[in-house]
Amino acid sequence: MQGFLLAKPMPKEQALSFLSDYRSTINENLNQQEHQVVLIVDDEENVLKSLKRLLRRDGYHIFTATNADEAFNVLAHQPVDVVISDQRMRNMQGLEFLSNVRSMYPDAARIVLTAYRNEENLTQAINESEVYRFLDKPWDDEVLRQTVRNSLRPRQESNLRPFT
Repeated sequence: MQGFLLAKPMPKEQALSFLSDYRSTINENLNQQEHQVVLIVDDEENVLKSLKRLLRRDGYHIFTATNADEAFNVLAHQPVDVVISDQRMRNMQGLEFLSNVRSMYPDAARIVLTAYRNEENLTQAINESEVYRFLDKPWDDEVLRQTVRNSLRPRQESNLRPFT
């Protein structure tokens, strides 16, 4: 097998074994991803529907909430891998909500998706590890999908075998 896309060049028998192992690894990761849970918090129903439709393509189990109280109810009853929150909400600002999520559920990755940028607050939140990333509304679909994937990568990488 020639090339460096997946591995160094290798003889046919070694390549067949490698591809078999590679396929198993991909299938394991797809099965794991189907069990990963994303919680989207936004007070706009259309935003919730759009994000749910977008992320469902990647096989995540998705919960939605229109405010912090609903979100905390989901978090209390369901392990969540990623929380995506708007900054401006009725009963609690997104950064305050995500700060509370961090203290109560430290393993959940936290992403702010907002049309209202306060650079100082967002930078401080990132520097203090309150949030993993912040993204602007309107969002770029591929950037958002990649950000969610990257927020899960440390957990996924521990399940991957290195290529040789």
